[in-house]
Amino acid sequence: MLRRELGSRHSPCAFVVPSSRRRHLSDHVSPLVHRLHHENASIRVAAVRELRELGGQAAAAVPALISALSDPHWVVAATAAGALGRIGAAAATAVPALTRALRHPDYVVRRAAGEALGNLPEVDGEAIRALDAVAVSDAIAVVRAECSWASDRCKARRAESPWALYAPLVSPGSLRKLFF
Repeated sequence: MLRRELGSRHSPCAFVVPSSRRRHLSDHVSPLVHRLHHENASIRVAAVRELRELGGQAAAAVPALISALSDPHWVVAATAAGALGRIGAAAATAVPALTRALRHPDYVVRRAAGEALGNLPEVDGEAIRALDAVAVSDAIAVVRAECSWASDRCKARRAESPWALYAPLVSPGSLRKLFF
C-alpha cells in the first residue's frame, strides 16, 4: 500500500493517508480542527502546521484558522496566518481577520499576516491601505519589508500600481536583501 505521511512521525498530529483516500484529504481536516481547541499549545501549533501543509484542501478549516489568529500563544496565531495564506482563494473570508492581525502586539504575527495577505488572490482596498500603513510605520524592519512586498503584490493583482509590471519580479527574498 502506498503511504503518504503528513507531518513528522513525532508530531502529535501525524497521520497516514491510504492511497485509496488521498483524494479525500478533507476528511482529515475535521480532527485537525478539533485539535485547534486543545489546551496544549504544542498540539495546536502542530494541527495548524498540518493544515498549512494541506493547502487548498484545508478550505473547510478556514473559520477555525480565523479564530486561531486570536490565540493567546503567538506561534499558533502566526502559523494560522501562514496557513490561511497557503489555502488561497478559499480563505478570502479571512481578509478582515488578517487585516486586524496586522495590529497584533507580536511582530512575528504581523509579519505572517502581511505575508498571508500578499499570497491571497483577492484582497480589498482596506487591507491594502492597512498593509501600506504598516509598511511605513511598523517599528520592525522585517514587518515593514514584508508588508511593502505584500502591498505591491496585491496592487499588481488589482492593476492599481505603476509598479504592477515589476511586482512579480520582486520576491520577498530580494526585498530582504535590500533592507538587511
